[in-house]
Amino acid sequence: MADAAYGLWPLVILNTGLFVLSLADRCVVGIEADRQRCRDYVERSTGLVTALSPIIGYDRAATIAVEATDTGDSVYNLVLAKGWLTRHDLDTLLRPETMIQPACHG
Repeated sequence: MADAAYGLWPLVILNTGLFVLSLADRCVVGIEADRQRCRDYVERSTGLVTALSPIIGYDRAATIAVEATDTGDSVYNLVLAKGWLTRHDLDTLLRPETMIQPACHG
C-alpha cells in the first residue's frame, strides 16, 4: 500500500505545478499596485512609531500609537502637533525608502 502511495507523488507534483502556473496566469499576471493607496496605508500605520522610537523615546512613541489608534489621525500629524519633531525631521524619518535602510542611532 505504501509503495502505491509513493507512486502517486509524480502526479501530485505535476498537478501542483500546473495549479501554480494556472493561478499565476489567471490571478497574478497583470496585477498592478495602487501606489497612492499603498502610500496611504503606510502613512496611516501605527507601525511608523517604530521608526520614531529611537528619536522621541519609547514612551512618547507608545503614546502616539495609542492616540493614532483612538483618533484615526496619522502618526505624522500627531507628532507634528505635539511639537516633538519638525516637519523636515518627520519627512526624513518616515520616508519608506529611509526606513528600509539599516541605520544606527546613538
